[in-house]
Amino acid sequence: MEPIIPKLPEIDASKATQKGVIVEHIVTKACLMILRAIYLEINDLFGRNQGNLFKLDIMKPLKKEKFPQIDTIESLERLLATQDLMDSPTPTWNDNHLLFFLNNLYKIAQSHFGGTAFLEASKNTIADMSPDTRKIFQTWLTKMPNGQIWYK
Repeated sequence: MEPIIPKLPEIDASKATQKGVIVEHIVTKACLMILRAIYLEINDLFGRNQGNLFKLDIMKPLKKEKFPQIDTIESLERLLATQDLMDSPTPTWNDNHLLFFLNNLYKIAQSHFGGTAFLEASKNTIADMSPDTRKIFQTWLTKMPNGQIWYK
């Protein structure tokens, strides 16, 4: 299977980092930033109880698929509490993990919002990324089925 994360032509092997972060990790961190934004939106709009239910719902597929470094609710809560995910340690997720994660995040967020209003938080999060990070992430999203729904 061909990897989803593109090898961008302007990034060669000697420059495969952005501020010391491996390019592939940037995609994982961006996905986690979207998760965090949606979680905070749920907490703000619907309250902490709904936010806790959202965390439990997100953990179900992560546990089932045995996601690296996210095997307990506590590990998820640590990620959600991290202020600057770009400077934090990155879970080692591969393309399949990321695709599975975003597909499940979409379904779960849609069920909590009763629609796609959560995509606004996603779009704002992507817009707030540094230009280099945004370019890498959006390029990756264009390779993913339905990836553009997260930022257009």
